[in-house]
Amino acid sequence: MKGTIAPSITAVAILIGLGHTVLAMSGEESLAQVYREIEAPKHKNLVRTGLVIFVFSLTFTSLVSFSAVMIIPDAERSKYFDNLISGISIFLVGPVALKLVFHAFVVLVGALILSGAVNTAIIGSNGVLNRIVEDGVLPSWFKQPHKKHGTTYRIINLIVFLQIATVVISGGNVYLLGEAYAFGVVWSFAMKALAFIVLRFTEPEAERWKVPLNVRFKGVDVPIGLTLITVMLFLLASMNLLTKKTATIAGAVFTLIFFCAFTLSEKHCKSGKQKAAQGKPRRIMAEGEIERFSLRVGKKLSPESLRVRPGNILVAVNDTDDMNHLQNVMEKTDPKAVDVVVLSVNPKAPYSLILQAAQKLQSSRVVISASSNMSTDEQQRKVEEVWKDLPNSSFQSLNRDRFGRSRRNSNHHFPNSHRSRRSR
Repeated sequence: MKGTIAPSITAVAILIGLGHTVLAMSGEESLAQVYREIEAPKHKNLVRTGLVIFVFSLTFTSLVSFSAVMIIPDAERSKYFDNLISGISIFLVGPVALKLVFHAFVVLVGALILSGAVNTAIIGSNGVLNRIVEDGVLPSWFKQPHKKHGTTYRIINLIVFLQIATVVISGGNVYLLGEAYAFGVVWSFAMKALAFIVLRFTEPEAERWKVPLNVRFKGVDVPIGLTLITVMLFLLASMNLLTKKTATIAGAVFTLIFFCAFTLSEKHCKSGKQKAAQGKPRRIMAEGEIERFSLRVGKKLSPESLRVRPGNILVAVNDTDDMNHLQNVMEKTDPKAVDVVVLSVNPKAPYSLILQAAQKLQSSRVVISASSNMSTDEQQRKVEEVWKDLPNSSFQSLNRDRFGRSRRNSNHHFPNSHRSRRSR
């Protein structure tokens, strides 16, 4: 936009300024990559974490800038634009040896902070590439878990290699890397917001896609608030596109390379799956990628060992082709209020094993698929008898719900002290 009248327009100048400060939001964006590691209740803890990041970023960034203006001489300040904190440590009043120690401390802290940023990038990229593999864009070879740690080590190794290659190719140019990262962040925000709008209309019953400021028109919720946010994000992304030449070129090249690589890989994976699927019977689980995992044997079954809250829902699964009861529970359960534990059992496993697990996990509800060998009433009686014989079971009559004829589910509720704990 240089040489044009656009920057002199107040609204355009504000948008340019906001577009150039998007990089400061990277801390908030990182929450999307590490939310799996945040303990329950996730939403409440995410809000708290976001507030901490906001306050820290606002105070720390402003204080460092003001301190640099007051401490670093005007003639020397331009040398430390890349690292104002180092400049502040050099020009503090005190013994030279102490200032050098403080400077080394600043370098060490900076390395530790950047190491955390690198780790966050690996976690986020690993999650994205895992989903790409599940969608059939990349070969399932990448999802082979590590024998000892159970991680998708091939994807992690690929990410680390690409990180090193990026630093080498850019020559460690902080400005180039920062602008390219800002390009990715702002367009990621914009595309995610657009995806939310699509989900608002394709899944209108889901509360998690809703944002305040909605108007109901002819029985349809019009997401005005979400639309305004999306429009603003696309305006900021467009300003970055028009004002940052280096970031635009780097981002466009990066996008083009990965688009071509993923397109070719997807075609190759589809052709391989079609050949492998010839002559094989179709199964329900064949629609998606079967999850690979490492088995860890524990000595004690408890809410603490599984990191779940008392009052959880235990769902027993014995057939991968009959998981409608699990799907029903997942759709109707609020993860903020209660945890869901899935117990894989042998079809011939006695009910006592399932109910003992529910007792040890302090479950308030057990969901068992209806038996094909007996009526639901008979199954109900057997479950009641087993539950009555368990020690400290505090037996009461069990309630039962049914969902459909071909895929019925028996939901057994165990009213005990843990139910009242969950309801508070």
